[in-house]
Amino acid sequence: MGEGESKVVESTQATVNVDELTSLSGDPGVAFGSLEQEFKFADGKEFKLANRWTATFVKQDGHWLLAAFHVSANLVDNPILSLVVRKTALWVGLGALVLSGTLGWFLARHRQPA
Repeated sequence: MGEGESKVVESTQATVNVDELTSLSGDPGVAFGSLEQEFKFADGKEFKLANRWTATFVKQDGHWLLAAFHVSANLVDNPILSLVVRKTALWVGLGALVLSGTLGWFLARHRQPA
């Protein structure tokens, strides 16, 4: 998505914030925080996404290893989702306008005199 002639994403940046350092309760360790991402698309649009993340670490052979990592975006307040909804509403509205205009024209042409 970010390479070649048909790339969609021009650039991206991420800022990771740790809410709490890894808390250990036995073997697994868990850390969590927020992730602020900025996307610049090839068409000039820019978006900022606020996400939450969680990382789980395990100790294996004396080394801490990343066992799981999860990032989730806000599904309610999401600029990309808002753009998709606006585009869909525009196309549905235009389609309804064309369909109603065509139907009105057809009915007016085939109307029987009173």
